[in-house]
Amino acid sequence: MRKVERSKVYRLLYPTVPAIIAAAHQGKVAAMPVVSLVSLSNSPPLVGFSSSASHSTYKTILEAGRFSVSWMDRRFEDEITRLGTSSGSKTPDKLRSVGLHHRPGKVLGVPLIEEAAASLECRFSLSQRLGDHNLVVGEVKSAQAVDDFEEYWTFQHYSPLLYSGLGRSFRGPYRD
Repeated sequence: MRKVERSKVYRLLYPTVPAIIAAAHQGKVAAMPVVSLVSLSNSPPLVGFSSSASHSTYKTILEAGRFSVSWMDRRFEDEITRLGTSSGSKTPDKLRSVGLHHRPGKVLGVPLIEEAAASLECRFSLSQRLGDHNLVVGEVKSAQAVDDFEEYWTFQHYSPLLYSGLGRSFRGPYRD
């Protein structure tokens, strides 16, 4: 085996399925893809992800006190790529700017992506600085998924995009 620089250890965790985090506050919709999403607790249901404090989505979550998490089918690779490579600081609706549609969630009113295969509505719980990023934790207040989810994903219709690092996606062994 060869040595891996400690600052690049996170790359050993790839490929991973990206999720889109979105929040809205005072008419602004912010969103970003994340690859660091993790389930932290079952009772209460808590999820966490890592974010730089400089991201406008992170700031919007703090202001709004809530956010959504959405998983997208690989058909939306271009939209996810644009979402991750464009700044949202001056964009009033980052989801619409990349061609995604959203509606307010029924429980918390967070932006839920209409094209998503699954989504969560989360109430912001805490943000803890850990190194050069913050761990953002939210309590899941509502969860929904398309019919392809039957206690677990069947992958009969949902085909997740796998992110393999440095802006490259990897579609897995079942390429079209």
